[in-house]
Amino acid sequence: MSNPPKPSPARLEADANGGFCILGELSFATVGEVLVHSTPVLEAAADPCQIDCSQLARVDSAGVALMVEWLRLRRAAGKDIRYTGISPETRAIIEVSDLDGLLPMD
Repeated sequence: MSNPPKPSPARLEADANGGFCILGELSFATVGEVLVHSTPVLEAAADPCQIDCSQLARVDSAGVALMVEWLRLRRAAGKDIRYTGISPETRAIIEVSDLDGLLPMD
């Protein structure tokens, strides 16, 4: 029996527009590390902050939970966040979780 492929590590990168792009996979296997590395970056980011999700290879419910945590973090600092480039699959998770009214998305 072969081992399943290892998830590609997710990373948050600054983009040319002053926002961020998230790449890789946001899954149970990757969100813990992403949260640790992204928290200080997002706390210090300009307001409003935009995160482009169009380069994500895969997102599961843990990835959506991370998006909610980023929203909570930004709001606690009195700052806004907006998600762009959400895939139809990720949008379906957000909608079935009844979070589409909570997460600011384009």
